[in-house]
Amino acid sequence: MRANERLDEIVKILNKQGRVHVKALSEMFQVTEDLIRKDLKKLEEKDLIDRIYGGAERKKKKFDASNVNYRMNIHRDHKMLIAEKALSIIENGDSIFLDASSTCAMIAEVLVKSHKELTVITNMLEIVRILEANNDIRCILVGGLYNRRIGGFVGIETIDLIKDYHVNKAFISCMSVRLDDQTLYSSTKDIGLTKTTILNQSSLKVLVTETRKFDYHGTVKFYNLSDLDCLICERPLSPQEENLINELGLNII
Repeated sequence: MRANERLDEIVKILNKQGRVHVKALSEMFQVTEDLIRKDLKKLEEKDLIDRIYGGAERKKKKFDASNVNYRMNIHRDHKMLIAEKALSIIENGDSIFLDASSTCAMIAEVLVKSHKELTVITNMLEIVRILEANNDIRCILVGGLYNRRIGGFVGIETIDLIKDYHVNKAFISCMSVRLDDQTLYSSTKDIGLTKTTILNQSSLKVLVTETRKFDYHGTVKFYNLSDLDCLICERPLSPQEENLINELGLNII
């Protein structure tokens, strides 16, 4: 198991159990206790856990504003692969929309280091904070009702503001992608409707998602896969997955 994978697993265990001990993790992953202590230190520095004597505890108030940081650091290597692929289809002079998601925040991290002159519209505060370091990127924040859990604006007021814009490319993520019924799911109706509006205001509609979300079960249906133009994932799809996506007419990156 790679170091990043072990870190992800430790966070998952903590979120499920609430507390873990160094010795138990050492035995579970078959590594030294010293290495586990270093892992816990890294997670603490990322503000993902609270260290205690002999182990660690689940991060307190994980679902407050700190949840944005939490989500950006889970499976960070996968999201970075997706972000780098997304960069390959963003051209100088583009106007793009980045929705309120940790994967789109990672795209912003890649963009801020690029030399592209862009207009970026977003409904996520963290994306604005990231992009302010690049003077070549014109950034527009769409406001409305602030959702602390996702770190962005969603709902009727936000939707009305989004309708004032049209972009070349929209990048959105989702709670789950069901290949069997060819549908995208979100956690709430407000979030789903906001994402739908973002996609409808774009010439090119791009879904950026980790393939682990193929196995998730979302709550609210909000968009059909067949109405998208492009799918960007962190790994090559299986032949079965690829055939299904190709039949829907999506470009796979």
